[in-house]
Amino acid sequence: MRESTAADPPTSFASPLLADPLSKVRARFGGLSKIDAAVSISATAYFVTAAVVAHIVMTQYDFFSDYIGDYAVGPWGWIYGSAFLASAIGCFALAAALVLLTPSLALSGIGVVLLVLVGITFVVDFTFPTDILPPGAPPTTGAGVVHLLDALLGWGLFTIGSVLISSRAPTWRKHYDPYIIRRPEA
Repeated sequence: MRESTAADPPTSFASPLLADPLSKVRARFGGLSKIDAAVSISATAYFVTAAVVAHIVMTQYDFFSDYIGDYAVGPWGWIYGSAFLASAIGCFALAAALVLLTPSLALSGIGVVLLVLVGITFVVDFTFPTDILPPGAPPTTGAGVVHLLDALLGWGLFTIGSVLISSRAPTWRKHYDPYIIRRPEA
């Protein structure tokens, strides 16, 4: 068989690396990957919506000088608190989609584990609300200390995990030219 050219309609937009033999887990649960990706995108959209609404209804906080966790405290705190949970669900769903969709050559297992840990930090931050303090003041309660330390841990894990996950993309691109789909020889 001949290779496709740019003039030929593509037969598939999937990476040729996905044609590699799949593990039993990836083969069995591959259909869930679209659901996982949709859940992750929906959770992100919910987070953005909840954050905007929280800023609108909670006028006692200043967008520039108060901590973002302050929005999860008070009578309207459930709005931003639910955004923490949506973020956790989004992290878990994105991790599952990466495992199910990404070829092993392009997958950073450590990055995915860190993404799951970031999801756990969102649940912990939801469970332990922050102390309402002036900017720069240290927390005064045990829950406030847990919230602050966990938030710092989550931010660090997210930064390292996202770098690890995205750093594998060049390895994938090196083996995949989206304009030329190579067909197996007959």
